[in-house]
Amino acid sequence: MAAFTFLWWLFSYLRLYRALSIVLFVGLLLEMGLSSGIPLSFKFLIDNAIVPRNEHMLFLISGLLGGAVILVSLTSLGCDYLYARLCAAIVKGLRQQMFSHLQRLSMSFYARVEAGNLLARFSTDLSAVEHTLASAGPRALLPAFDVILSTTLLFILDWRLALLVLPVFPLSLIGPRVFTPRAATANYERKQHEAHLLSVIQENIGAQAVVKVFGLEQRTLNSFARRLENLAKISVQVEFLDALVERSSDIAVMTLYVLVIGVGVFMTFNNTLSLGSLVAFQTLFLSLTWSLASLMAFVPRLVQAAAGMQRIEELLAETSEIVDVPDAVALPRLTKKIAFENVYFSYTGKEPDLREVNFSIRRGESVAFVGPSGSGKSTILNLLTRFYDPTAGRITIDGRDLRGVTQESLRAQLGLVFQESFLFNTTIRENLRMANPGATDADVEAAARAAEIHPFIVNLPQGYDTLVGERGGRLSGGQRQRMAIARALLRDPPMLLLDEATSALDVETETAINATIERVTRGRTVVAVTHRLAAVKHADKIFVLDHGRLVEQGGHDELLAYGGLYAQLWQKQTGFVVSEDGSRAEINAPRLRAIPLLATLDEASLEEISRLFVSERFPAQRTIFQEGDPSDKFYIIVQGRVEMTTPDSIGQEQILAVLQDGDSFGENALLSDIPRAVTVRTRTPSLILSLRRERLVRLMNTVPQLRDALEQDIANSMHGTGGG
Repeated sequence: MAAFTFLWWLFSYLRLYRALSIVLFVGLLLEMGLSSGIPLSFKFLIDNAIVPRNEHMLFLISGLLGGAVILVSLTSLGCDYLYARLCAAIVKGLRQQMFSHLQRLSMSFYARVEAGNLLARFSTDLSAVEHTLASAGPRALLPAFDVILSTTLLFILDWRLALLVLPVFPLSLIGPRVFTPRAATANYERKQHEAHLLSVIQENIGAQAVVKVFGLEQRTLNSFARRLENLAKISVQVEFLDALVERSSDIAVMTLYVLVIGVGVFMTFNNTLSLGSLVAFQTLFLSLTWSLASLMAFVPRLVQAAAGMQRIEELLAETSEIVDVPDAVALPRLTKKIAFENVYFSYTGKEPDLREVNFSIRRGESVAFVGPSGSGKSTILNLLTRFYDPTAGRITIDGRDLRGVTQESLRAQLGLVFQESFLFNTTIRENLRMANPGATDADVEAAARAAEIHPFIVNLPQGYDTLVGERGGRLSGGQRQRMAIARALLRDPPMLLLDEATSALDVETETAINATIERVTRGRTVVAVTHRLAAVKHADKIFVLDHGRLVEQGGHDELLAYGGLYAQLWQKQTGFVVSEDGSRAEINAPRLRAIPLLATLDEASLEEISRLFVSERFPAQRTIFQEGDPSDKFYIIVQGRVEMTTPDSIGQEQILAVLQDGDSFGENALLSDIPRAVTVRTRTPSLILSLRRERLVRLMNTVPQLRDALEQDIANSMHGTGGG
């Protein structure tokens, strides 16, 4: 039974606090003995003082009872204090154990588990355990001891009546035995529903911009209402089953109590049992039944705690996929090269995300990994940081397999700047010092100067002691990225890893930060992942990935001359002229010819069309158009990333494609006014060129051959991608 499982867990924890548990146990025994002695005193008061009119005995017993009350009260208070300390120690230890375990789990665990589900283990699940522990003393331990002693005293008073009492135990256990397993299952299901609901709430809070932009308020409310209804149904089932556990034993105890009273009165009436013994017996029996009732009423709480504990144990049973081997050694500082040797990797264990990847990076080189979305670029960094291990092959630094070195020594040599750099809700100084806890204030300020954010910081009212807010929300995107660069530099790492470090920024800020990165990374080993080729064209070596394979490598000019995938990507991202402030862009005729829709037009027509485009800037998470909107524009992405989505069968948005620099969408809008078939939203701040259909139509009315060519091209591309 779940209740006994939880009790077994509790007693196993008590062994960790043996001394405190023993003192508490002795105190509970003393309290139980004194409490049980009070009902027994009625026999002596009635038979030895009241009936024989013995005044001396009356005062003596009364005095002893008064002293017992004082002693019981002091003992109870002492036990309560000790029990509070014990419960606090157990919960503290469990909470620490859970949090410590989370720090040891690998990134694959966090990729598959909802954050809200994890938070529920620390909130609702641990709360159920804590509340049960807090009430276990007065509602479980003490009543359990009282049942044992009261039963013993009943046999001492009159063994015949005591035999009548014995059926109270099996009768009290029938209901719990029948209903507790079902109640335990229902409680576990409710915990799962509560955890999932918490995840939905957390996701909704973080997605408020999307909810409001898409007008998803009502859909979100309807979905939440359905989940609440499911939770309410399982909650009704839980509460009713818990009540059955408690009520079934109450009915059995009440029936037996009436029987014992009747037999006891009959025996006293026939002088086979003294009046004092009858009163003492009934008082003890009342105490016994009250204790049993307390135990049975406590069973539902035990069941709830068992469900919470089961989920906590599931968390603690999770194992990390990335662990240090027993003979792992510290990795010396990089002196020669990093190498990937025939590396295969799959996140799911099915389709490989990297296939037969081989390359090396010499110390001091600046390299970049580029390729289409989903080609495996970020996976390279995930393996190099050892967030994951290769499925096959090996990764080495100076010839040492990363699986044979300690994770701590590896990551001590890495400075990382992510696309979305996380800042803790503390001061600027402490956020920077996260990378090097022993850094002095002078070191912190030097790193900030190198990242060119020191002037901004010192002009804040609290300077370096300014709180950055949750996830750094009080700083702009560019300021957060400069903070991330300063934090990485403060570590003085031999290897600096950049994962789309500027792609979430507006064009002007990106240009400034790229200049900072180029300056501060000189002389370091730099591994950059990006989809924006202009930012890495000066890299010592560029690795081109496609569908998990390394298809090209070399310098920028060499790759352009080769004319492969890199050249195609470069051609797609060039042909634009962007203003210094990043607010406007122009496209030239050769670049327009790279768009299949316009490929057959002559140079003059392309020049005319290029002048019709208008620059538009969109912040991140801005809807460009929604499914069902009228088609009126064709778009070309100059800089940025957008996603195409459509609802699935249950109304949840599914991503159809992610487009980036140089990609186009909405071609069908040029000659057709059919509603949009998808929704397009920006992922990052984006600079986009748009062409209104009405402007193109006016041009085509003056140039008939342009209309004919466009109609033919559109007919040929109707079954392609990017229609929108």
